[in-house]
Amino acid sequence: SPSITMGTNGFTILKDGNTITDQSTNSNNFSLGGGTLTKTEDNPSNVFATVNPLDRGMVGTAPTIANGNNTWTSSGNGSGQNPIRGTIGNTTGKFYWEAKTSSNQNHLIGVCGSDTNMNFETGSNNLLTYPNTTLYLTSGATYKDGSQVTGSLTAVATDNIMQIAVDITNLKFYIGINGTWLNSADPAAGTNAPATLNSGICYLPVCADYGYADTVTLKFNFGNGYFGTTAVSSAGTNASGNG
Repeated sequence: SPSITMGTNGFTILKDGNTITDQSTNSNNFSLGGGTLTKTEDNPSNVFATVNPLDRGMVGTAPTIANGNNTWTSSGNGSGQNPIRGTIGNTTGKFYWEAKTSSNQNHLIGVCGSDTNMNFETGSNNLLTYPNTTLYLTSGATYKDGSQVTGSLTAVATDNIMQIAVDITNLKFYIGINGTWLNSADPAAGTNAPATLNSGICYLPVCADYGYADTVTLKFNFGNGYFGTTAVSSAGTNASGNG
């Protein structure tokens, strides 16, 4: 790692954990102005996805984005689904993330192509109908490109954890809830995927409010180990030691 010479006013904070005490020899400590200090693993050399406030549907009332852009709330705008994509997409590779649900069961969650038009309105013109989308309607079933595919999970309730795994290299999509994968799938083994993806597409995480007038919240864990401001007790690291 590079070495630095610290000047008199220099400081090193948040280097090895959730602390604002200067870890250099200068004792230039910070003080917390209010709220709770929450550690994040997201930094320039270890970047995780978040939801993207600049990549959302612009119809109706805007959703609320909070907690480091990892909590999305659609407050029931009645004219659009408040869809929003994640910040990181890819055309290859394997990816996994989670979302903790609110009580309402009209979430849409899954992936969509980077070229999907997000500015649709109510009625038949909605995210489920668009090409290059693979989504789970949490009160129903899995849909690919507007058509229903294999099976459905149990009804989603408050604080359930949705699991999304995508193998873009092998064009497979997996969805689960509270540790149970739809279609008895095994993403690690690559078996029983309930839906396939389309080739040549840059896929990104996406969610939306299928009920239009509902108030729904999804708290995403893209690797930082939090649902909102609550640490995930079982948070671990991937094979690279990140997130």
